[in-house]
Amino acid sequence: MRGRRVSEQLRHEKVKAHLLHIDKDGPGCCSIQPFTYDVAECCNGGGDRCHELEVEAYRVQNAHNAMPEGANMARLSNANAGTR
Repeated sequence: MRGRRVSEQLRHEKVKAHLLHIDKDGPGCCSIQPFTYDVAECCNGGGDRCHELEVEAYRVQNAHNAMPEGANMARLSNANAGTR
């Protein structure tokens, strides 16, 4: 039982350190998935910058989704132009 408490305490400390890292340095920026995961972890853990990071994650996701959406619209436009 004592080992379980120690394990839970270590996990809690690790999560707390991760939240402090996100609050201080921001979420991971190597791709969209770690970024949004870090934002969710920060908000679930009660991070101080939750709202600010959620707004930024929304902006990043919209920008990320706009690129393929624009390409799809161009493809559709080109396909429809050939049928007229």
